[in-house]
Amino acid sequence: MRTIINIITIIFVLITLALVLANNNVEALLVRSYTEFKTELEALKADIQKSAILPSLTQNSADNSPLPANPSAISPVSTGKVVLPGPLTKTSTTVSSGTAEALTRKGIIADTNNERQTLGAAALNENTELDASAQVKANDILARQYFEHTAPDGKTVVDLVTDQGYAYIKIGENLALGDFKNDADVLAAWMASPGHRANILDPEYTEIGVGVAYGMYKGSMVYVAVQHFGRPRSTCPDVSDALRLQVQNGQSSLANLSATMDRLKTQIDQGRAQGNDENSLVATYNQDITTYNTEAAQIDAIRTQYNAQVNAFNLCISSIK
Repeated sequence: MRTIINIITIIFVLITLALVLANNNVEALLVRSYTEFKTELEALKADIQKSAILPSLTQNSADNSPLPANPSAISPVSTGKVVLPGPLTKTSTTVSSGTAEALTRKGIIADTNNERQTLGAAALNENTELDASAQVKANDILARQYFEHTAPDGKTVVDLVTDQGYAYIKIGENLALGDFKNDADVLAAWMASPGHRANILDPEYTEIGVGVAYGMYKGSMVYVAVQHFGRPRSTCPDVSDALRLQVQNGQSSLANLSATMDRLKTQIDQGRAQGNDENSLVATYNQDITTYNTEAAQIDAIRTQYNAQVNAFNLCISSIK
């Protein structure tokens, strides 16, 4: 009887042990299966991310052509021509007893035009801006006691006419200082000097201004006469400053946009290296590319228009002797 009980007990223990072992195996199986599933899921997600189709970083969303270079520098406008014959003096052994009225602006202009018309050149038109610049020069010679085309402070006829708002493509200056009897006397002195005569008769000039002064010069009372000859800038084709500013502002805008795109591309590259989805940034970048190319083409067209104006103006200047 005891033997039967022992056998039944052993069987019960074996069954219990078997159930415990079976339960542990199931639990271990469940744990292993969940771990494997999680690992496979993460791998699958990584594969999906790696294989996702990302928009490409294009240089041009239409055809992948490279960004155009910034529009080239605009052409410089040529400066005008300047003719400055040596200053002319008429000396006297006696101190003049004349007055400032001995030389007059109107008389010098009239005698100048008489000389021109006698030799077949067109008469010059009096220009008030040139009158003003010539008068400034005449007064300055007596005030600072010098007799040169270049003042002690370095100013020349170019500075004088520019200060008066006169835009030119050719400018010239004749100076005379001495004991002149009248307007005809100073014209005769200039006409006897090859350089001054050339200015008076130059067919390229169309306008004139004159300044006269009378006063003490290094111990003697003298007359100072100044002729400013000009050919206005309006003679040649116009060059639009507005177009030049458009090109300069446009190129500055392109430079800023290019810097923004460089920073954005760096951000995209860094994000991709970390496995991030940067599709939205890529779309923004590609839109910026399109904007850049459109603006660059517009600026280049404006630059071409401006440079054509500059070239026409420079050609006009180069044709003037």
